[in-house]
Amino acid sequence: LILYILAYNYLKYKLNNPERQIISYSFEEFVIDHLLSSQDHVFVPQVSWLTPRSKDRIAVKKLFKLETELDKLQEYIGFYSPIPTVNVSTNESYKKFYKSKEVKDIVKEKYSMDFKLLNYDTDL
Repeated sequence: LILYILAYNYLKYKLNNPERQIISYSFEEFVIDHLLSSQDHVFVPQVSWLTPRSKDRIAVKKLFKLETELDKLQEYIGFYSPIPTVNVSTNESYKKFYKSKEVKDIVKEKYSMDFKLLNYDTDL
């Protein structure tokens, strides 16, 4: 969900230079265009990479939330190293971007397994 906002802002306001703007349509048009595109391989549901359906997938034994469980992850893998915080987004809450019911419904449908298996908040 946040990936769409980051990608949109990058393409819309590339390096804060309007002359280098790549897209000119709204966030919701951007989401609909990519979600409904069968050619889009960037915005696939995350669980598609976590389920053992093909040799290109990865096996996952446990998921960690880096924001709150970095220490548990490092203990689990036995590797301790500080991870600097860089390139922090200054975006508004992602919920402010998802305004129309149509876009919310499309996102919820496409990412239904992500919401369910990764315990994401469905209140867009």
